[in-house]
Amino acid sequence: MRKTTSDPVSVADRPDPSSPKHPPSTLRFHPEAEQALHRLPFVGWHHGEIKFWDVPSTGGYVGGNLTGDALARIFLDTLRQQPDAATPGAWLGWVVMGWMHHVFDMVGVKPDLDPESRLNTLRGQVVGFTSVLSDVLREALRDSNLSLPPLDEAECLRQANEGLETRTAKPAIIRVAGARSGRRQSRRSKPAND
Repeated sequence: MRKTTSDPVSVADRPDPSSPKHPPSTLRFHPEAEQALHRLPFVGWHHGEIKFWDVPSTGGYVGGNLTGDALARIFLDTLRQQPDAATPGAWLGWVVMGWMHHVFDMVGVKPDLDPESRLNTLRGQVVGFTSVLSDVLREALRDSNLSLPPLDEAECLRQANEGLETRTAKPAIIRVAGARSGRRQSRRSKPAND
């Protein structure tokens, strides 16, 4: 099914931002999308155009780190599940281009459409660079001996959304770090330097 501007896939295009089911800053999976990459929570649609980074710029540095961590793990798991898809070699480049366009939108820069412009030269360099990395990453993910932490999609999505809120980001990153280290950390105690 092809998405249109009326589909509630993008944070910006949600028809009812007061809906308790999907508040305006909530990331969600898009199971209705045809392409695996388009199902990911950081992909959205604006005015009929796909955005490969449709994540609110909220939550501060700590929250951004938490959200980025969770979304990267979801991305890697999806890439691993799609070893024979036609375009995964381009996925990382599309995401990086999404970051670039997100920054352009934030600072009000209108990209130059001339294919010989400095901006498009940079875009070409980014796509070429990331396509090589994507191919290597995809091959590495095919290795059954490569150990990735188990992925709990619901927990990753929860973590990504907690990172979007400044008030929930710090406690969440402490909880995630504690869970990863295998021990609970309190606010009063600092980890020992080994």
